[in-house]
Amino acid sequence: MRGIPDAHCRIVIGLCAAMAAVVAVTAACGGDSGAQPAGGPSPTAAPTAAPTAAPTAPPTAAPTAASSLTLTSTAFGENTTIPEEYTCSGASISPPLHWSGAPPSTKAFVLLVDDPEAPSGTFDHWVLYDLPASTTELPAGLPAAEMLTGGGTQGKNGAGGIGYLGPCPPPGSEHRYQFRLFALDAALNLEPGKSKAEVEGAIQTHILAQTMLTGLFKR
Repeated sequence: MRGIPDAHCRIVIGLCAAMAAVVAVTAACGGDSGAQPAGGPSPTAAPTAAPTAAPTAPPTAAPTAASSLTLTSTAFGENTTIPEEYTCSGASISPPLHWSGAPPSTKAFVLLVDDPEAPSGTFDHWVLYDLPASTTELPAGLPAAEMLTGGGTQGKNGAGGIGYLGPCPPPGSEHRYQFRLFALDAALNLEPGKSKAEVEGAIQTHILAQTMLTGLFKR
């Protein structure tokens, strides 16, 4: 009868060996209650990052090149009174102007002068275009000629004449007179007598830099 207990022992030993193998395999596969499911990240993997917003688009480039273009006059400063000599209360001659800091690639300049506070809407006082790139100043009292000596073409002012027309607001409140200078990458080659609107349309794709000097006047 000893064979029966021996066989029983052999069965028990076999079962114990099988259970030990299962435990070993389970441990090797990370089968404890805190382990990740098969195919998941390991316990040491970095946590999943939170969703982030889509990157914003880069800022739109400025329409004109960086420049230190400045416009000044020895007759008046920024937001100061234009002397009567340069208005309809005096000789109505064009004031002296000087500029500097144009981009090196400048090929021509345009000067536009207007009064945005005129009773009937913006009034144009001076339209001057195709000034050579070498120009850095205009003397006082330029003639009312279509073509200027040394270069430059004059267009029509708000009264229909050629050249500069001095400030002449109705008696009462002070008006602003905007002297706007544009540096262009090409000459316009327009005929004399163009309106401010026509010149503004022609320069839109050629502006390298621009600046403005504002004078004041009232009667």
